[in-house]
Amino acid sequence: FGATRAQQGNDPRDVGKTLGVDSVVEGTVTAAGNRIRVSVRLIDVASGQQFWSDRYDGDLADVLLFQETVSQRIAETLRVELTVAEHRERVDTAAMDAYLRARRDLEARHYTGSMGAVDLLDRSLARAPGFQPALAAHALAAVRAWWLGFMQRDGRDWHQIAETSVQRALARAPELAETHLAAAALALHMGDIHTTARELAETLAIAPTCAEAHRYLGDLQCEAGRIDEGVRRLELALTLDPSLVTAHYGLIRIAAHRGDYDRAHRFLDATEELSGKQNVPVLIMRLRLAAWRGDHAAIQRVTSLAGKSNDPLAPMFSLFGSYLEGAVGPERIAAMADGLFASANIRMASLMGQLAVELFCYRGDLALAMEWLARIGEDMLIDVVWLERCTVLESIRERPGFASVLAKTRRRALEIWQV
Repeated sequence: FGATRAQQGNDPRDVGKTLGVDSVVEGTVTAAGNRIRVSVRLIDVASGQQFWSDRYDGDLADVLLFQETVSQRIAETLRVELTVAEHRERVDTAAMDAYLRARRDLEARHYTGSMGAVDLLDRSLARAPGFQPALAAHALAAVRAWWLGFMQRDGRDWHQIAETSVQRALARAPELAETHLAAAALALHMGDIHTTARELAETLAIAPTCAEAHRYLGDLQCEAGRIDEGVRRLELALTLDPSLVTAHYGLIRIAAHRGDYDRAHRFLDATEELSGKQNVPVLIMRLRLAAWRGDHAAIQRVTSLAGKSNDPLAPMFSLFGSYLEGAVGPERIAAMADGLFASANIRMASLMGQLAVELFCYRGDLALAMEWLARIGEDMLIDVVWLERCTVLESIRERPGFASVLAKTRRRALEIWQV
């Protein structure tokens, strides 16, 4: 593996042969006014084939920061691309094509599309059972499919599929960061925070520039009370991968919990730009911010968008809005939450339980709010910051039982860092 700056007349293959390497990274730098662009490509020395290319734009005034950012992003991309390149001669075209198509689906981070990625990776592994990048990608895709699998009702047990796939990847591709990232995500969804922390540490030991591992760890830190450290890690995740939509949500929540709603909405606008105006997770976040501020007019504006989305989560979002506006009773929210507890993973159940508590608090159904807080606080909640700072919970903080939930959650959060 070698690197060079492109110069006129230089053939990257000749440079690679001179250096005695299999692949060469070739880059060009151009400047226009105060803007700078770095264009990079990865070339196979033997064939001259271009495996990957990208470009990065920045401000000349921040050239040193830009240089560090670009080098980190290139390092992470090359880690992935060179791992795949090691297998190109041993994997047939059909298996490689199915893997690359699945990886594009995963990179798009449309979680409901993860099921299609699993099918593609099944096809790839049927032709190349030892293809390690496909084994690790299958584990990631299966865990993501489980995340929202309760909506699909396609007859497949996504929990079991995810567990089996992760164990297979750990056994047959343990040296890949994606394997341990999948194991961390699976453990988080199962409520095993110790394993989550251990596997995230292993992921970052293998791949210090893995943006999604930083995102997971940043979210845990922000929830468990290490706010400043968590915010820095989420910002790093976005530096490494500006398209990582999920990293925005933790930053939105922390900004709002700190009372900086202008900053929260700037992050939310950036998320919407990446995800689209009818993206339901974005709409739910807008609805939560409006409820936290007690802004009923904003709630009405947001809920009016529900009918314009084809997202599978749209009916649930519409129900939230209808309840906040008083159009349906609390029993509808309780029934929805009960259904999720029966079919979703623990992480999803905890999130939906938190949403139910917020909704009940906003509408003044405080007995129900305490009932659901007790349910999620018993063995799954780790979000100490939400308990301590979310404004809509103010109406229940002095109620009997709240202090007990907070104490349990603090103990559970502290245990994360004992790994």
